[in-house]
Amino acid sequence: MGITDRGPYYEVSAGTGDVIFRVMLSKNNLFKLELQKGKDINISIRSSAIHVF
Repeated sequence: MGITDRGPYYEVSAGTGDVIFRVMLSKNNLFKLELQKGKDINISIRSSAIHVF
């Protein structure tokens, strides 16, 4: 997992095998979730929130 400061937002990436998930979070939400590099997390997403590039 990596956390990158992108100004008003933070990019958070987490990998599971060959798949890497990337999300943008506000600083407030990042700290609410208490995310830290190396911490185990659960990923849950709505299908309508998926964007493929």
